Amino acid sequence: MANPFVPPRATSRAACVDRSPVAVALSGAFFLAAIACGAPPAGPTAPERESTKESTKESTKESTKESTSKSTKESAPPPPPPAVPPTAPSPASPATPEAPAPGPDEILHCEPQSGLPRQKIEFFGEEWDCELCLDADSRAVGMGARRSFPAGTAMVFVHPNPQVLSYWMKDCLIDLDIVFVDADGRIAAIHEAKREPLRRKSQSQAAYDRGLKRYSSNRRVQFALEFPAGTVARLKPTMGQRIAFDRAGLVKRAD
Repeated sequence: MANPFVPPRATSRAACVDRSPVAVALSGAFFLAAIACGAPPAGPTAPERESTKESTKESTKESTKESTSKSTKESAPPPPPPAVPPTAPSPASPATPEAPAPGPDEILHCEPQSGLPRQKIEFFGEEWDCELCLDADSRAVGMGARRSFPAGTAMVFVHPNPQVLSYWMKDCLIDLDIVFVDADGRIAAIHEAKREPLRRKSQSQAAYDRGLKRYSSNRRVQFALEFPAGTVARLKPTMGQRIAFDRAGLVKRAD
């Protein structure tokens, strides 16, 4: 930064005064000519010197203040970034609304099963509380006769050997989603299965069974995963997608 202006120190008058008559006359003439031409005096007057000193002091103070303020701003640590709220986890599929109880003219061929083995398994980036259908009897009943499918739960059907599977919605009172998975963990088929009307007392068993829609695995698979309705639409699994879970451990427990 440039140094503030300081007026030159006045020279002592005693050191430069010529007392000769000619010098006196010439200096008087020069003074009169200067007044006539309107030129400023050769040096600042006493009041002007005082004014200049005050102005210089004020300028120095202001410059010091600005410099200090700028230095403080530059040396101050930057403010912390604003807090970012954590991203809310994606909501689980809502529980399937409870289905009404069968009417007096409707027939259920099974009772809702309970006491199945349970295991926490991650599918599609979410952890599910899974019921395991590890034997032929539990696989035959599945979600039959249940009136709801709680959110965050799933049913896993484990077959001892890979095969082409065909599931139906017999005795199911609610909609649900089915994902068939092969022995390598790849998705072979995806279905959004809809509730079927229950068998009427006036219908024969054979006629009723023939009218039920089948949901095929399309090729050899070893697992069927059932989720509450709306899971497929929300998580959007794709054909051929690989799902990582302990397949070998589940197959060892199946019969």
